[in-house]
Amino acid sequence: MNAPMLEREGRVVAVGAGRLTLRFERASACGACRAAKVCSGNTPTRELVLPLPAGAAPRPGDLLCVGVSEAAALRATALAYLAPLAGLLGAMGAAALVGLPDGAVAVASFAGLAAGYAVLHRLAGRAAHALRPVVLDSARRAPPLS
Repeated sequence: MNAPMLEREGRVVAVGAGRLTLRFERASACGACRAAKVCSGNTPTRELVLPLPAGAAPRPGDLLCVGVSEAAALRATALAYLAPLAGLLGAMGAAALVGLPDGAVAVASFAGLAAGYAVLHRLAGRAAHALRPVVLDSARRAPPLS
């Protein structure tokens, strides 16, 4: 059974040298969505260059479905939020446990936050491979030019 994927459809804008370029356009529903200000789907257009899948022959104008592993995206999101938070709370708790004054606890908290971001930066390289989008299938062929 295949793992669940986060999918998005993009239009092929260029093909060549073993690579294809896809352009993702904002869905018309994005403008009415309440989360549009913070959602990455709200970007007007975004292009992505991917390796050309073996045996594929997309043409400019074709729609392709690309995706990333849902589990990998969830792990990356959890890491992005929890590593800095754990650093901040861990340093704050340790400083308070030792009995440091409030100002020193605040400084230790910021140092822990910075350490959490450093850990995040170090671990992000390992997670980046799992978050590379892959072409899932050809959604629709562009109509032939007449």
